[in-house]
Amino acid sequence: MIMEVKKFKKVLVANRGEIAIRVFRALSELGIGSVAVYSKEDRYALFRTKADEAYPLNPDKGPVDAYLDIPTIIRIAKEKKVDAIHPGYGFLSENPEFAEACRKNDIAFIGPNVEAMNIMGDKISAKRAAEESKVPIIDGSDFIIHDADTPEDYAELLRIHNQSLIRSEIHIQLAREKVFFDEKLYSLLTLIHETGSVRDACERMHISYSTSWNLIHTLESQLHEPLIIRSQGGTRGSHSELTPYGEEFLKRYARFSEETRSCSKKIFEECFGGFLNA
Repeated sequence: MIMEVKKFKKVLVANRGEIAIRVFRALSELGIGSVAVYSKEDRYALFRTKADEAYPLNPDKGPVDAYLDIPTIIRIAKEKKVDAIHPGYGFLSENPEFAEACRKNDIAFIGPNVEAMNIMGDKISAKRAAEESKVPIIDGSDFIIHDADTPEDYAELLRIHNQSLIRSEIHIQLAREKVFFDEKLYSLLTLIHETGSVRDACERMHISYSTSWNLIHTLESQLHEPLIIRSQGGTRGSHSELTPYGEEFLKRYARFSEETRSCSKKIFEECFGGFLNA
């Protein structure tokens, strides 16, 4: 099948900066006229001088909103008898409404058509399209969550569709509480608990002694509870062990880490409900 290649006489670039400059350069090399549009803040920007023509966008719009103003961009394109619009990337480049506005006004949109944008712009429809085309895909959700208003609803949907969460909900909750805790800290606390020595734990994890204490003290200050008790003695200096609070925190995190492979927020509530804010 031979596709007809349409020759453009004038192309408007609905973008700014280096992105626009590169398109202008390509248009110049192809012998095609170029049109720049610019926001009020960009009136002295370099890119607007690199096009054959340059026109201001809505001065009442902000430095970003001006480039998202579909009616103004279409109006300028029609007034200046533009054949096509190149969106660059970012801004309106993935906006199906913009592509549709171009089509309705007989202006070529240099990019995917509206139908492709609508399909590929949604993860579920994109996945289904890939499956129909026999494209290999990774496992993941194939349903849309509209009615999960509570953790219980969300957990039930996951069970119904036999799905699991990839991201641990404990990290989400700890982030809400402004508590930094990751697998590295978990491993450090676990090794301290097992060896009774911060230095031994550091050596096994290949991190410095000062780094480990910085991590521990940061977590303690965020939780407002001590996690480690040190007592002098022994050839390795101070002996270290977890406080009761530290042991309980570690135990709950370990339980959650194990169960999160097939759980939802409900498991977090069961494991940590009332603990962080106690």
